[in-house]
Amino acid sequence: MAVMATSLSLMIIFVPIAFMQGIIGRLLNNFGLTIAFSILISIFVSFTLTPMLCSRFFQYRFARGSGRSKEGGFYSAIDGLYGLALRFSMRHRWIIVLSAVACLLSVYFLKNWIRTDFIPADDTSEMIVNFRADEGSSLDGTSDLMKDLEDKVRTLPWVIHIFGSIGEGAGTGANEGAIYVQLADIRKRTLTQFEIMQQARDLLKPYAKYRVAVSPASSWGGGEMST
Repeated sequence: MAVMATSLSLMIIFVPIAFMQGIIGRLLNNFGLTIAFSILISIFVSFTLTPMLCSRFFQYRFARGSGRSKEGGFYSAIDGLYGLALRFSMRHRWIIVLSAVACLLSVYFLKNWIRTDFIPADDTSEMIVNFRADEGSSLDGTSDLMKDLEDKVRTLPWVIHIFGSIGEGAGTGANEGAIYVQLADIRKRTLTQFEIMQQARDLLKPYAKYRVAVSPASSWGGGEMST
């Protein structure tokens, strides 16, 4: 029953993933089905093949000649510690309850000290400078602005390649552009990518009205850029 309960609780998590809609559903559909069927197979193996193999391979006697695994030195120590902890918990129930409540409440205060990211920040030696000119700007006007920004970015240390584009992507207009910046390999640089990005933000502050944003070149598309 313990094996069945654990396995079914895992299936409850992964089966709904297979029925998700949209782009996320397309990406994770096969993943959810694969994990769910793998759990079903593991249940079958744990009820058939595993007991049979154990009956063949585990025919030795444990310490002290009793054949009980709990009398082995390692397991005996774990069993003793667990017994002590269980007896203390049952005798001091309110202490355990209050400790659990305190741990739960501490999450509210600790969350301000813990940084969270969907994807951990990584030095990929790439960054993007996004900008948006005034509404109604012509392609030539946006191009002139992009050239000014490129000249500024080239003055940053460890910049080896720049590529600018205007109106790239669905929903963008002739007044929106992006500048891809490639940095030297991390093993050759004395500054991290994030230090160079901060220098770029400081350097491009005079262009704040054009909503300039400097962010890492993400391998995941569709997200908003951070300034």
